[in-house]
Amino acid sequence: MRHFLFIIFLFFTQYLYGQSTVKHNLGVIFHDSNWGQNTILWSDGSYHNNYWTNAPSSPPPGPSLTVQDWPRLRAIIDGWSSKGGHAISVPVFWDRSQYGENSFEFREYIWLLQRAQTKNLKVAFFLLPFRRNAKDANGIVYPENTTTTSWSFQEEDIEYDSNGIKFGEPFYHSLALGSPKWANVYKWIGKFVEAIAPYQNVIDYITIGTNATYETSLKMEAEDAANPMTVNAWNTWHISKYGNVPGAMAKRSQVSVDENKIRTAKFHSDIYKNINENAAHKIKSILPNVKYLWHGGSMDDVTFLRGAFTNMATLNTSLIDGVKHNPDGSWDPSFETKAIASQGRINIIEATKSSVLENSPELLTDYVKKAIDNGATEISYSFFDSFYESPSLDTYLNQVVNDLKATGYWNKSIQNVQNPNNPDVLTFKTSVAATNRWLDYREPYTSAFNNSKNAHGGVSPTIVWIDDLENTVCNFTFNTTGGGSKSCSSPVSLSTNCSGNDCSGVSYSWSGPNGFTGSGSSVSLTAPGTAGSYIYTVTASKSGCTSQQKQVTLTVSCGGTCNYTNN
Repeated sequence: MRHFLFIIFLFFTQYLYGQSTVKHNLGVIFHDSNWGQNTILWSDGSYHNNYWTNAPSSPPPGPSLTVQDWPRLRAIIDGWSSKGGHAISVPVFWDRSQYGENSFEFREYIWLLQRAQTKNLKVAFFLLPFRRNAKDANGIVYPENTTTTSWSFQEEDIEYDSNGIKFGEPFYHSLALGSPKWANVYKWIGKFVEAIAPYQNVIDYITIGTNATYETSLKMEAEDAANPMTVNAWNTWHISKYGNVPGAMAKRSQVSVDENKIRTAKFHSDIYKNINENAAHKIKSILPNVKYLWHGGSMDDVTFLRGAFTNMATLNTSLIDGVKHNPDGSWDPSFETKAIASQGRINIIEATKSSVLENSPELLTDYVKKAIDNGATEISYSFFDSFYESPSLDTYLNQVVNDLKATGYWNKSIQNVQNPNNPDVLTFKTSVAATNRWLDYREPYTSAFNNSKNAHGGVSPTIVWIDDLENTVCNFTFNTTGGGSKSCSSPVSLSTNCSGNDCSGVSYSWSGPNGFTGSGSSVSLTAPGTAGSYIYTVTASKSGCTSQQKQVTLTVSCGGTCNYTNN
């Protein structure tokens, strides 16, 4: 059992994110494809949509032209800047920015970066490798947009739903997880990052959409309707991990949690992890200082569909800088936010996709405050485009922003999630999150979290992550012994005692005052020559496990009484 104990100091968050106060960005979700119709003004005076592939519209403007205006985006940028916001976030669709195998169109995003820069805003990009179907003015999908070309989407690349229908029809499609055309997705990502590289100082972060893995979950409900490439990916993965050909994937509706369901969840997590790390590697090979976030999606209610909730704990930290997630807007975000904050990574809450929050600025404000209190580093106020067309939007946002400013939350310091005044430990198992829907764990965990917090004066409990999807386990803990009362410059012996089933392979490193370092389960040293209290820290490490730390406080006196405490 792999234990993940993440305890964070505020300075670590500042180191990762380069900030000390919570930031606020306004997110634009292009849900209605009519948003792309005739809204971009080019330098020749013409308006174009940006459905270039197989759409019954004019081809992309000539290479000598530039974008002159994008009225709806301009209004959003200018409005958010006037309220003192930090950034805006926008989606970038694969099919709306690549119109040929080696032909890309990113000029509208260059305009967007330039406009944001003039308004002192950052831009976050949400990369979506989907095939969106263009609609006409009446909302009717153009028939020729149901599939595209050999380098992107064809019939064999599309995943199917539980009824054997192409997933997303007639709105959008995602590649099957086993499709070799994911290589083309990473190529598109690279071309996009190259195009925006001159404006890297304007970029807030980049993330990739989660719905690419949503389709795999549909396979759990109808094995025979799944894409054969996904089935092949499952078989190949299982053989490499366990040495044998598996049966069908476990279905999401299966109530019992058996070995096959756990392995199915692990498969989803591994595939999703690979997608994210491949995307992050491509981005950072061009812009190494740009932040890349793992997009957790609606983790509370579709965990099994989008990969294990605790998969984020095992992501490559050299590539993944943090997590962007949107807890269910009708639920308390405290537990989920604190769970991610306990890792010491960027922790962006997307307050969106909830009719409850869209209709009540008071509820949204309360939701945001709870997220900030539990370690959020940035809030993304993201709404579907239909909400931006509402004349009441500005009034709504003003109420939210003014309330946060009046109560000190707009520029509040990022909250330190470490506090020794609550001894409670809340254990969160990957198998629970990965193999069940939210009814099995959201309410019990959130209730336990808030009950503990309320019982300890508002101080949150420690969250321990247990990745029990792996066969290798990290079931060990340790205590310190030795030392005791010592006189100045007298010999001191400090040692550790490991307990649990997995002490084999655990190593220890020591550090302390006056540059002291050591290794091994026990160390010998000479007490300092000056009276006082001195703290020695020992770190227990094991490959594949989260390190654990203990501290020894040694009180040294020259002719007086010493007191020794193990922490």
